[in-house]
Amino acid sequence: MRKQIVVLQRMGRRDNADAVTEATHQMESLVGMIADCGTRDELMGMEGAAARQYFQAMGEIVPEGVRFEGRSGRPPADVINAALSYGYAILLGEAVSALCAAGLDPAIGLLHAEEDRRPSLALDLMEEFRPLIVDQVVVAAARRNTLTGAHGRREEAVPGVLLTKAGKEGSAPSSVDT
Repeated sequence: MRKQIVVLQRMGRRDNADAVTEATHQMESLVGMIADCGTRDELMGMEGAAARQYFQAMGEIVPEGVRFEGRSGRPPADVINAALSYGYAILLGEAVSALCAAGLDPAIGLLHAEEDRRPSLALDLMEEFRPLIVDQVVVAAARRNTLTGAHGRREEAVPGVLLTKAGKEGSAPSSVDT
């Protein structure tokens, strides 16, 4: 949550200062309540409430052409969410590899539930890095127009938005991508 606050503060601009300020104040309030959490579920509830504030403010930070309402995954509803999901998948793979290299079982989690053979410990580990590595890169790419609405595509067989090859590479879309 603290890293999300830092990312919002770094990326906030005058034209979206009110949304960013409100979100960071709400998130700081939630951080202050963490010490009072008595269960894992209460802690995860705080994290979820902060995430809603964070992604809503992030939606205000990206350019108008790729604005989004908040985080949506499985399936991503827009190109920003598709890019976030793609980045998180890469980060997850790196976290699993690092844990295995250290001799740790990536499936034994502390905060994420151990279910369905998910790499719960890797999911826990990557939480620290998501805002600074993935979120910041996606927003910066959108602001530089190296990530645009044209980097997303829809397929009949797959619900939601998928990144094009150019979207994954951070290059201009081409007619071959679609």
